Amino acid sequence: MVGAGRACVAALLVVTGAVALDGCMGPRPPVASMADYQRLGSRTFAGHTHDEVGAAVVVALRVIGYEVVAATPRIRTAPRTIAVGAVARGYVAQSVVESLSWDVELQDSPQGPVVHAMLHYLMNGEEQQAFLGPVEAQYAQFYREVASNLPTAQGATLPPSTSGAVTIH
Repeated sequence: MVGAGRACVAALLVVTGAVALDGCMGPRPPVASMADYQRLGSRTFAGHTHDEVGAAVVVALRVIGYEVVAATPRIRTAPRTIAVGAVARGYVAQSVVESLSWDVELQDSPQGPVVHAMLHYLMNGEEQQAFLGPVEAQYAQFYREVASNLPTAQGATLPPSTSGAVTIH
């Protein structure tokens, strides 16, 4: 049964479960649907300008480790490798490279700029489906960074515990 354990470990390397073996991981978690991507990827930033939000998006992507390769007509990143592994079957092994990239469009609306962000999960360069949990975590991290890079409203101040300001006497 040692071989079955190794097969389960190899199957864990593949996020989409395309190589997963039945019975070794239990029930599969839900896969992110297009509706999930649209729900998670759209956010309105009232009280900010198009340029402020665009700049915050670019900084956020760079902070979380992506190389921004285009800014017009939409913000795009190069794929960033998140995992490298191999799956063995008998005497043959196949390498697996998993990566993520982003496409972000900004749209003006009466409520403020709207960000439409699309996360792409790639396996060996081909777009694949991804599990919902990790997709939600990626969007949460992205939007936390965007929000943290937006300027505060004119005259508004952050509480001392979150402002990051240091007073030197």
